[in-house]
Amino acid sequence: MIFRHPPKYPSFSNVGKYLQIDLFPWLQTLYSGILKLNLTDNFDSFLIEKLEIANGETVKISNGFKGRLNGVIPTHRIVTRQSGNGYITDGEWGESFLELINNGPADTVINVIYLWDGTNNSKFPIVTGV
Repeated sequence: MIFRHPPKYPSFSNVGKYLQIDLFPWLQTLYSGILKLNLTDNFDSFLIEKLEIANGETVKISNGFKGRLNGVIPTHRIVTRQSGNGYITDGEWGESFLELINNGPADTVINVIYLWDGTNNSKFPIVTGV
């Protein structure tokens, strides 16, 4: 990596050239890449899109972490889009399924992101890099 073994230059003008030619374009590429990241790129998460929930109904959603992270239970959820006059609340969350309840007066369609904060709430050790 460019910071681990920086070149040694005998003069400040060579250091300036290094910054302009090598380091600055690398930082621009890094910066533009970071700007393109979204919420699901930065966190352990999964997205459920266009989930239809009738009023008064409870919907079971398969836990998206079951196969990837040994069934950890998500710690947070964010509704990113909603159409309809529903009021969505949480039901039970487990290793296999997550429940959402529509307590509102009408049917609704939502997009929801489930997030995990890194705490080990599963029965099994978490293996990463597999």
